[in-house]
Amino acid sequence: MTFTGWNPSLENVEGLMADAQPYECVFGSGPPAHLPHPKTFMKTENQGRRPSCVGHGGSSLAEYITYLATNGRVLEQLNRMFCWTQSQKAGGSRPSESAGASIYGCAKVLCEMGLPPEDVYPYSNAFRSEFPPEVFEAALATRCKYKYELNTVEKVKNFHDNHMGGILWGVLWKFQRGAWHCVTSIGDTLNHLPVFNSHGENDGDKGWYEWDDETIERHLGTSGAVAIGISDLAEPQVRNMTWDDGGLVV
Repeated sequence: MTFTGWNPSLENVEGLMADAQPYECVFGSGPPAHLPHPKTFMKTENQGRRPSCVGHGGSSLAEYITYLATNGRVLEQLNRMFCWTQSQKAGGSRPSESAGASIYGCAKVLCEMGLPPEDVYPYSNAFRSEFPPEVFEAALATRCKYKYELNTVEKVKNFHDNHMGGILWGVLWKFQRGAWHCVTSIGDTLNHLPVFNSHGENDGDKGWYEWDDETIERHLGTSGAVAIGISDLAEPQVRNMTWDDGGLVV
Protein backbone atom coordinates (compact mmCIF):
# COMPACT_ATOMS: atom_id res chain seq x y z
CA MET A 1 0.00 0.00 0.00
CA THR A 2 1.11 3.55 -0.73
CA PHE A 3 0.84 6.19 1.97
CA THR A 4 1.64 9.78 0.98
CA GLY A 5 1.28 11.55 4.33
CA TRP A 6 -2.32 10.83 5.30
CA ASN A 7 -4.35 7.68 5.79
CA PRO A 8 -7.41 6.74 7.85
CA SER A 9 -5.33 5.08 10.58
CA LEU A 10 -3.96 8.53 11.48
CA GLU A 11 -7.37 10.12 11.75
CA ASN A 12 -9.48 11.07 14.75
CA VAL A 13 -12.82 11.42 12.98
CA GLU A 14 -14.80 11.73 16.21
CA GLY A 15 -12.56 14.56 17.40
CA LEU A 16 -12.60 16.22 13.99
CA MET A 17 -16.39 16.36 13.87
CA ALA A 18 -16.99 16.97 17.60
CA ASP A 19 -17.09 20.76 17.35
CA ALA A 20 -17.79 21.10 13.62
CA GLN A 21 -20.88 23.15 12.90
CA PRO A 22 -23.61 21.73 10.68
CA TYR A 23 -23.70 23.55 7.37
CA GLU A 24 -26.99 24.74 5.94
CA CYS A 25 -26.94 25.99 2.37
CA VAL A 26 -27.44 29.73 1.96
CA PHE A 27 -28.38 31.43 -1.30
CA GLY A 28 -28.06 35.11 -2.19
CA SER A 29 -30.70 37.23 -3.89
CA GLY A 30 -28.87 37.18 -7.21
CA PRO A 31 -26.37 35.04 -9.09
CA PRO A 32 -23.14 34.50 -7.13
CA ALA A 33 -20.07 36.52 -8.00
CA HIS A 34 -17.37 34.27 -9.42
CA LEU A 35 -13.73 34.91 -8.63
CA PRO A 36 -10.76 34.05 -10.84
CA HIS A 37 -9.61 30.45 -10.63
CA PRO A 38 -7.06 30.18 -7.78
CA LYS A 39 -4.52 28.65 -10.15
CA THR A 40 -4.08 32.17 -11.56
CA PHE A 41 -2.70 33.49 -8.28
CA MET A 42 -1.81 30.55 -5.98
CA LYS A 43 1.72 29.15 -6.01
CA THR A 44 1.99 25.49 -7.05
CA GLU A 45 2.92 23.26 -4.11
CA ASN A 46 5.43 20.41 -4.11
CA GLN A 47 5.95 18.31 -0.99
CA GLY A 48 8.83 16.43 -2.61
CA ARG A 49 9.60 13.09 -0.97
CA ARG A 50 8.34 14.14 2.46
CA PRO A 51 4.99 12.77 3.72
CA SER A 52 3.75 16.31 4.31
CA CYS A 53 0.58 16.57 2.23
CA VAL A 54 -1.43 17.70 5.28
CA GLY A 55 0.99 20.56 5.90
CA HIS A 56 0.79 21.70 2.29
CA GLY A 57 -2.97 21.35 2.09
CA GLY A 58 -3.50 23.22 5.34
CA SER A 59 -1.16 26.07 4.46
CA SER A 60 -2.73 26.54 1.01
CA LEU A 61 -6.19 26.60 2.55
CA ALA A 62 -5.17 29.21 5.14
CA GLU A 63 -3.55 31.34 2.41
CA TYR A 64 -6.79 31.33 0.42
CA ILE A 65 -8.95 32.18 3.43
CA THR A 66 -6.63 35.10 4.26
CA TYR A 67 -6.96 36.20 0.65
CA LEU A 68 -10.76 36.18 0.89
CA ALA A 69 -10.81 37.87 4.30
CA THR A 70 -8.64 40.75 3.05
CA ASN A 71 -10.59 41.27 -0.18
CA GLY A 72 -7.82 39.82 -2.29
CA ARG A 73 -5.18 42.24 -1.07
CA VAL A 74 -3.11 39.83 1.01
CA LEU A 75 -1.71 36.66 -0.52
CA GLU A 76 1.21 35.37 1.52
CA GLN A 77 2.93 31.99 1.55
CA LEU A 78 2.27 30.49 4.99
CA ASN A 79 4.57 28.08 6.77
CA ARG A 80 4.32 24.51 5.52
CA MET A 81 6.83 23.03 7.97
CA PHE A 82 4.97 24.60 10.90
CA CYS A 83 1.62 23.33 9.61
CA TRP A 84 2.94 19.79 9.11
CA THR A 85 4.77 19.40 12.43
CA GLN A 86 2.23 21.19 14.63
CA SER A 87 -0.53 19.11 13.01
CA GLN A 88 1.39 16.02 14.09
CA LYS A 89 1.56 17.33 17.66
CA ALA A 90 -2.07 18.50 17.75
CA GLY A 91 -3.17 15.10 16.50
CA GLY A 92 -1.34 13.36 19.33
CA SER A 93 1.68 12.12 17.37
CA ARG A 94 5.36 12.62 18.00
CA PRO A 95 6.80 14.87 15.24
CA SER A 96 8.76 12.87 12.69
CA GLU A 97 10.11 13.59 9.21
CA SER A 98 9.03 10.12 8.14
CA ALA A 99 5.42 10.45 9.30
CA GLY A 100 2.30 12.16 8.05
CA ALA A 101 -0.32 14.00 10.09
CA SER A 102 -4.04 13.88 10.74
CA ILE A 103 -6.61 16.27 9.34
CA TYR A 104 -7.96 16.48 12.89
CA GLY A 105 -4.60 17.89 14.00
CA CYS A 106 -4.39 20.24 11.02
CA ALA A 107 -7.89 21.62 11.64
CA LYS A 108 -6.92 22.33 15.27
CA VAL A 109 -3.80 24.17 14.11
CA LEU A 110 -5.67 26.24 11.52
CA CYS A 111 -8.55 27.14 13.84
CA GLU A 112 -6.74 27.57 17.16
CA MET A 113 -3.13 28.49 16.35
CA GLY A 114 -2.92 29.87 12.82
CA LEU A 115 0.19 29.75 10.65
CA PRO A 116 3.23 32.06 10.56
CA PRO A 117 4.80 33.28 7.29
CA GLU A 118 6.85 30.82 5.26
CA ASP A 119 10.05 32.83 5.63
CA VAL A 120 10.13 32.12 9.39
CA TYR A 121 11.50 28.70 8.51
CA PRO A 122 11.27 27.64 4.84
CA TYR A 123 10.09 24.13 3.99
CA SER A 124 13.30 23.47 2.05
CA ASN A 125 15.29 23.54 5.31
CA ALA A 126 15.97 20.57 7.58
CA PHE A 127 13.04 19.07 9.50
CA ARG A 128 12.05 21.15 12.51
CA SER A 129 9.18 20.89 14.98
CA GLU A 130 10.16 23.36 17.71
CA PHE A 131 9.66 27.10 17.25
CA PRO A 132 10.18 30.10 19.54
CA PRO A 133 7.22 31.92 21.15
CA GLU A 134 7.33 34.81 18.68
CA VAL A 135 6.56 32.41 15.82
CA PHE A 136 3.40 31.24 17.57
CA GLU A 137 2.45 34.86 18.20
CA ALA A 138 2.90 35.69 14.51
CA ALA A 139 0.69 32.73 13.60
CA LEU A 140 -2.34 34.03 15.48
CA ALA A 141 -3.19 36.59 12.80
CA THR A 142 -4.17 33.82 10.36
CA ARG A 143 -6.43 31.71 12.59
CA CYS A 144 -9.47 30.49 10.68
CA LYS A 145 -11.50 29.59 13.82
CA TYR A 146 -14.46 27.62 12.42
CA LYS A 147 -15.09 24.09 11.12
CA TYR A 148 -18.11 22.94 9.11
CA GLU A 149 -19.47 19.48 8.41
CA LEU A 150 -19.98 19.08 4.67
CA ASN A 151 -21.53 15.74 3.82
CA THR A 152 -23.35 16.30 0.51
CA VAL A 153 -22.37 17.54 -2.93
CA GLU A 154 -24.78 20.47 -2.61
CA LYS A 155 -23.23 21.60 0.69
CA VAL A 156 -19.68 21.30 -0.69
CA LYS A 157 -20.51 23.44 -3.72
CA ASN A 158 -22.55 25.99 -1.78
CA PHE A 159 -19.76 26.38 0.78
CA HIS A 160 -17.31 27.14 -2.03
CA ASP A 161 -19.54 29.39 -4.11
CA ASN A 162 -20.48 31.46 -1.05
CA HIS A 163 -16.72 32.07 -0.54
CA MET A 164 -16.90 30.63 2.97
CA GLY A 165 -13.38 29.16 2.81
CA GLY A 166 -12.05 25.79 1.68
CA ILE A 167 -12.10 22.08 2.46
CA LEU A 168 -9.46 19.67 3.71
CA TRP A 169 -9.97 16.25 2.17
CA GLY A 170 -8.53 12.90 3.18
CA VAL A 171 -9.25 10.73 0.17
CA LEU A 172 -8.33 7.62 -1.74
CA TRP A 173 -6.42 9.54 -4.41
CA LYS A 174 -7.69 8.79 -7.91
CA PHE A 175 -9.48 5.87 -6.24
CA GLN A 176 -6.32 3.80 -6.42
CA ARG A 177 -6.06 1.05 -3.84
CA GLY A 178 -4.06 2.18 -0.80
CA ALA A 179 -3.26 5.63 -2.25
CA TRP A 180 -4.58 7.69 0.67
CA HIS A 181 -3.76 11.37 0.42
CA CYS A 182 -4.69 14.82 1.72
CA VAL A 183 -5.66 17.58 -0.72
CA THR A 184 -7.52 20.86 -0.39
CA SER A 185 -10.33 22.36 -2.44
CA ILE A 186 -10.49 26.13 -2.81
CA GLY A 187 -12.21 28.47 -5.24
CA ASP A 188 -15.57 28.67 -6.99
CA THR A 189 -17.07 25.49 -8.39
CA LEU A 190 -18.62 26.73 -11.65
CA ASN A 191 -18.88 23.33 -13.38
CA HIS A 192 -16.20 21.58 -11.32
CA LEU A 193 -14.62 21.75 -7.87
CA PRO A 194 -11.01 23.07 -8.00
CA VAL A 195 -8.74 20.70 -6.05
CA PHE A 196 -5.16 21.65 -5.20
CA ASN A 197 -2.57 18.90 -4.91
CA SER A 198 1.03 19.12 -3.64
CA HIS A 199 2.99 17.10 -6.20
CA GLY A 200 4.40 19.95 -8.29
CA GLU A 201 3.67 21.53 -11.66
CA ASN A 202 3.95 18.27 -13.61
CA ASP A 203 0.98 16.83 -11.75
CA GLY A 204 -2.49 17.53 -13.16
CA ASP A 205 -2.88 21.07 -14.50
CA LYS A 206 0.15 22.60 -12.74
CA GLY A 207 -0.98 20.92 -9.54
CA TRP A 208 -4.72 21.39 -10.02
CA TYR A 209 -7.53 18.91 -10.57
CA GLU A 210 -11.24 19.41 -11.28
CA TRP A 211 -13.84 17.19 -9.61
CA ASP A 212 -17.33 16.89 -11.06
CA ASP A 213 -20.40 16.13 -8.93
CA GLU A 214 -20.00 12.38 -9.39
CA THR A 215 -16.39 12.49 -8.19
CA ILE A 216 -17.27 14.61 -5.14
CA GLU A 217 -20.08 12.23 -4.21
CA ARG A 218 -17.83 9.22 -4.66
CA HIS A 219 -15.17 10.70 -2.37
CA LEU A 220 -17.78 11.60 0.26
CA GLY A 221 -19.05 8.03 0.16
CA THR A 222 -15.66 6.29 0.33
CA SER A 223 -15.15 4.39 3.55
CA GLY A 224 -12.31 5.99 5.53
CA ALA A 225 -12.36 9.29 3.63
CA VAL A 226 -12.97 12.59 5.47
CA ALA A 227 -13.85 16.15 4.50
CA ILE A 228 -14.01 19.23 6.74
CA GLY A 229 -14.81 22.81 5.80
CA ILE A 230 -12.56 25.51 7.30
CA SER A 231 -13.65 29.16 7.47
CA ASP A 232 -13.10 32.48 9.19
CA LEU A 233 -16.89 33.04 9.17
CA ALA A 234 -18.90 32.10 12.25
CA GLU A 235 -22.06 31.04 10.38
CA PRO A 236 -23.12 30.05 6.87
CA GLN A 237 -23.52 33.13 4.73
CA VAL A 238 -22.76 34.61 1.33
CA ARG A 239 -19.52 36.56 1.35
CA ASN A 240 -20.56 38.90 -1.46
CA MET A 241 -17.48 39.57 -3.52
CA THR A 242 -16.74 41.12 -6.90
CA TRP A 243 -13.54 41.67 -8.84
CA ASP A 244 -12.06 44.89 -10.17
CA ASP A 245 -8.59 46.09 -11.16
CA GLY A 246 -7.73 46.87 -7.55
CA GLY A 247 -8.52 43.42 -6.20
CA LEU A 248 -11.58 42.00 -4.52
CA VAL A 249 -14.27 44.33 -3.24
CA VAL A 250 -16.94 43.21 -0.75
